[in-house]
Amino acid sequence: MIAVWAYTLLRISPEIDSIIQHFYRETTDPFWPPERRLVDAGYRSIEFPFEELSPPKFMLRTRWNLDQLFGYLRTWSATKKFIAAKGFDPVDNLATEIRPFWSEPESPRETTWPLHLRVGVCRTACRQD
Repeated sequence: MIAVWAYTLLRISPEIDSIIQHFYRETTDPFWPPERRLVDAGYRSIEFPFEELSPPKFMLRTRWNLDQLFGYLRTWSATKKFIAAKGFDPVDNLATEIRPFWSEPESPRETTWPLHLRVGVCRTACRQD
C-alpha cells in the first residue's frame, strides 16, 4: 500500500480566504517552485501506477489568533523568497487587509487546511522485498 498526501491553502472565513488566496496567487506565486503545482493539484496531475482507493476526507484543524496566522504566512518559502528579492515583507500589507475582518486580534479562530490523499495498492508486478 502507498499513500501520498498534501495540504492546500488554509481556510478561515470567506472574506479572509479571499484575501489570502489573492496573496497566494498574485503576490507569492512567482516565488513558489514549479513543483508547488503538484501540491495545488493534490498530486492528481501525476501518474499514479497503483490501484487507487478512495480514502475518507480529512481536514487539518487548529485555532489561531491573528499574530499566529501572520507568523505562519511568513514561514512560506515563497514569502521568504519574496522578502529576499523585494526587500520588504508582503505580510505587512496583507495584515492591513485582513485586520478589519478579525474583530479581536487575540481571539483565536478556527483555521483548517484541506488534506488531499492518494492511496493505492499494488495488485500486480510489484516488488515484494
